[in-house]
Amino acid sequence: MPMVKAKQMGNFALSDQRQQQLDPMAYYLAATIGLCFLSVPAIALLMATLYILGVAVSFAVFCIKEFALRAHDRAPLVGTVFRMLRNFDRLFDEHVEYALTHRTSRLLFLGHSELMTADPQVIEHILKTSFGKYSKGDFNTQILKDLFGNGIFAADGDKWRHQRKLASHEFSTRVLRDFSSGVFRINAAKLAEKISSAAANRSSIDMQDLLMKTTMDSIFKVGFGFEMNTLSGSDEPSIQFSKAFDEANFLVFHRYVDVFWKLKRFLRIGSEAKLKRDIEIIDNFLMQLIQQKREQMKNGLHYKAREDILTRFILASEEDPETMNDCYLRDIILSFLLAGKDTTANTLSWFFYMLCKNPVVQDKVAVEIDESLEWAGVDNNIENFTARLNDGAIENMHYIHAAITETLRLYPALPVDGKMADEDDTLPNGYRVLKGDGVNYMIYAMGRMTYLWGEDAEEFRPERWLVNGVFQQESPHKFPAFNAGPRICLGKEFAYRQMKIMAATLVHFFRFKLEDESKEPTYKKLQSGWTASTQYRAAPPPLPGENSRDEKSCATRKCEEEAALTEAGYCELSSLAVSAGLCLFSGLAVVLLVITLYILGVVASFAVFCIVEFTRRDGDRPPLIGTAFRQLKNFDRLFDEHVKYALAHRTSRLVYPGHSEICTADPVVIEHVLRTNFSKYSKNSFEADTQGDFNIRIMKDLFGDGIFATDGDKWKHQRKLASHEFSTKVLREFSSIVFRANATRLADKISCAAANGTYLNMQELLMKSTMDSIFKVGFGFELNTLPGSDESSIQFSNAFDEANSIVYHRYVDLFWQLKRYFNIGSEAKLKRNIQIIDDFVMKLIHQKRAQMEAQDNKAREDILSRFIIASKKDPETMNDRYLRDIVLNFLIAGKDTTGNTLSWFFYMLCKNPIVQDKVALEIKESVEWAEEDNNTEDFTARLNEGAIDKMHYLHAAISETLRLYPAVPVDGKMADEDDLLPNGYRMIKGDGMNYMIYAMGRMAYLWGEDAEDFRPERWLVNGIFQQESPYKFVSFNAGPRICLGKEFAYRQMKIMAATLIHFFRFKLADESKDATYKTMFTLHINNGLHLILITRREIT
Repeated sequence: MPMVKAKQMGNFALSDQRQQQLDPMAYYLAATIGLCFLSVPAIALLMATLYILGVAVSFAVFCIKEFALRAHDRAPLVGTVFRMLRNFDRLFDEHVEYALTHRTSRLLFLGHSELMTADPQVIEHILKTSFGKYSKGDFNTQILKDLFGNGIFAADGDKWRHQRKLASHEFSTRVLRDFSSGVFRINAAKLAEKISSAAANRSSIDMQDLLMKTTMDSIFKVGFGFEMNTLSGSDEPSIQFSKAFDEANFLVFHRYVDVFWKLKRFLRIGSEAKLKRDIEIIDNFLMQLIQQKREQMKNGLHYKAREDILTRFILASEEDPETMNDCYLRDIILSFLLAGKDTTANTLSWFFYMLCKNPVVQDKVAVEIDESLEWAGVDNNIENFTARLNDGAIENMHYIHAAITETLRLYPALPVDGKMADEDDTLPNGYRVLKGDGVNYMIYAMGRMTYLWGEDAEEFRPERWLVNGVFQQESPHKFPAFNAGPRICLGKEFAYRQMKIMAATLVHFFRFKLEDESKEPTYKKLQSGWTASTQYRAAPPPLPGENSRDEKSCATRKCEEEAALTEAGYCELSSLAVSAGLCLFSGLAVVLLVITLYILGVVASFAVFCIVEFTRRDGDRPPLIGTAFRQLKNFDRLFDEHVKYALAHRTSRLVYPGHSEICTADPVVIEHVLRTNFSKYSKNSFEADTQGDFNIRIMKDLFGDGIFATDGDKWKHQRKLASHEFSTKVLREFSSIVFRANATRLADKISCAAANGTYLNMQELLMKSTMDSIFKVGFGFELNTLPGSDESSIQFSNAFDEANSIVYHRYVDLFWQLKRYFNIGSEAKLKRNIQIIDDFVMKLIHQKRAQMEAQDNKAREDILSRFIIASKKDPETMNDRYLRDIVLNFLIAGKDTTGNTLSWFFYMLCKNPIVQDKVALEIKESVEWAEEDNNTEDFTARLNEGAIDKMHYLHAAISETLRLYPAVPVDGKMADEDDLLPNGYRMIKGDGMNYMIYAMGRMAYLWGEDAEDFRPERWLVNGIFQQESPYKFVSFNAGPRICLGKEFAYRQMKIMAATLIHFFRFKLADESKDATYKTMFTLHINNGLHLILITRREIT
């Protein structure tokens, strides 16, 4: 019979003899080097903390000094960088608040001030009148350089002038203008064709996504001469590049409010590590593009036309190859890409949003387009329409030009921009600027100021730009959407032409409406305000025609705010708040220093302990195979790592902080620990000052004093109660009824998928079904998670699974206690999950108590009811918290172990179809089932104890699954005193003893040469199931702690399996993929088990 390997193991075993021959000094040297290397991050963390403390103190001193001085010739102080950080998600609306309070104000950053202005006179001063005194400056350049390099947006001086001169010449050529217009018309037509499909189907679309893709296609064709086809979704690298660029854009902008970004960049952690990965994707993509363009030009392809911008820059680079190398071209490309893709697409996104909010304006735009083109209504051809969008027709569209400009006034593509002062200066409003100060003009805020645009400043009114129907420009210092002065945008007309062609095409053929008119869009902050993205499914910046902050006018609000915030009162309040905030910040830095010293102490003590252990290598101790870090490194495949341990040594040892963990796959040792010397080993040491509480400390937060995590009197008490309850006939009969009912429900649910030929996640369904069963049998409640009608139970189940995984990870996390103390990282998540679990279980207990009082305790069928009755004899010990722990332990026993075992069981049946057929045949014979009867309830009703007991092959197949995929893949105890194992190895008090159940199922010395084969026949003698020693097959534990619910679990699994296999044949949805596990207390299939089901009636 063909067999399938459950897990193919490599040739990594070392014989004991060879292992003993290895030089002990090699181990010592490796351990010493490894531990010295481990100390380096701790020292680095200490240095980082000192750096952070230094930054915090210097910033505190600077802020206190500035708030105390408050020179009258300096712009009024409105806060620090932390005000911006606190309001980062609504930063540009925060700028509106600055501008309403003061036309020019000031924020404190590290070592310098940032001036914020909405005053056109100040803007004209820095962008034109005193242009030579202001530049991007070191502060901005350091932030921008990693992404934008020496591109025109981030450069100053000669490099800026050089690129400006080249770009100015290229943008003025007729060849480029004609070529770009042709590309814009083609891509507008493609977009219209794509939208027409959605319009025909009456389906909604993400307009911004489509516009982003279209402008990406346009800039790549016009700028670089390549067809990207992102609109059609056929170019995966370009999509990956686009995502990386957008994320990098955001992360770079976040540097403005992240005082520690340089430290994170140096250590390559957090957001800076992510930024580095994104920039690598961007660089690889662009450098490949440049190389391809050079190859094209070398081969004479597209060379003569000189249409695209990159070709023209490469030609220009031949005159100065040292300056204009590929890296320089990369920076130029990125700047063009930002200008040609993001700004245009985002402006058009806001434009269409405003048309949806203002349908009258949308109609006016549509009328103007038809009149400008003198378009015949009968012609509905998109290409014919776009062909007529020439320069003359576009120039006639004054109203659409005004509508786009009005969009830019309220939603500028660059919401804020700025310069740095290269020398001291005095602004036209009398405020002094110091060398090194930043000056930021708040473009988004300026569009909302009544002192610039009148009382209707917040309304969307394109007519404000028209005089007798003709568009009129505003001063670029009042409307700096395209910058102003010598750095005014060269591509302004280029951008308007693209936007007008795109808008005219779409508005002519379609009418746009918001999918959900009740929801307002919000923006996302990107690089230096370079773009302002919108999603039509979010919530608000202020909208035209609405007073976003309250029902009063802007002028009224301004008067009230200025009256309320007098300069003296505001100063005192701000100074107090800043001082308190900075003291708190300094305190946090001190705490971080203490944490670092703690971590350094842990690492140092662990290093010393490891060196001692690796140096001594006592002959009577199990062989050392590594430290906790070996388990951490291989955590995702931990149980296969255990197989390696077991192949190298039947019993081995890992070094943990302060103690050793023994790992064994030897049945003799397991019997010694679980039975012979049971009293010498526990989950917990009874002396609090020893390492023996290692397991308890890890598990207690989740499992409390439940039977799986406790020892001594509490364990004996629960064991005695549970043993009595599991032996009662009432519970046995009640549970069998529940299992049959839920097996029927699951079969009925699966039949729908089988009828439709769709695949389903079998593990998810089994988990829900076993959850429903344990809640009914264990606690007397109908949860109905299988039909998905109980949201709270689903939330509880998700929280329990995640908590399970996090608690298990504590075994390899040296600093989990520290994280728990500070409630950070995984421990913060665990705390939230435990809160969900506790709320759910405590509510359940209270409901059960109320239910029992109403029913006068008559039923007594479910386990919880029987425990509550028992609790009345000892209410102090068995309080609700104690019952919570008992409930949770029963839940993991009744839900996770059974659900996971059945999942692996069906996986193995799919891998072994002959076994699946044998099981089906045995079920049919055992139940004596008539072919013509296809009723699920009738079938499950016949699954009584007599029928189930006949199913020896099914019992063997489930046991074989447990051998290879045990529900609990590893379990362990702690030594409460010194001991000598049967194999001669010495145990020291505080040592952990772990029996590797998953690994044992794969050992040839236990199960023969076919140990890795799935072969149920190994459990049968003359067709009758034969038990194995519980010390060789430890899936249900052994000795005094052997699982009380073993027969209970087998009965549930056999009823469920028999029902499903009788009615369905199972097949993997993707037979090329092998199932993997998720490392946690129970062996969960990672990413679920996706199966295709066929009804057996169809097969016959």
